[in-house]
Amino acid sequence: MLPLFHGEHVYENYRLDSVEVANKYLEDPEFNTPNKIRMVELMLDVMDAPSNLVQQAAFSAKTNAEN
Repeated sequence: MLPLFHGEHVYENYRLDSVEVANKYLEDPEFNTPNKIRMVELMLDVMDAPSNLVQQAAFSAKTNAEN
């Protein structure tokens, strides 16, 4: 998707398939440097989502229900 909309600019695509892999990237200073667009796809098991991601989903659902 990014090649279509972002053209020649620098970007990265990631597919994270476990909490361990997600934590590895989230704790990596280079990954957390905002110097390019990063598309991150999380493919976690139903009961495997980090608690902060579950809280964000609940917050988003509440916000969407109010609008």
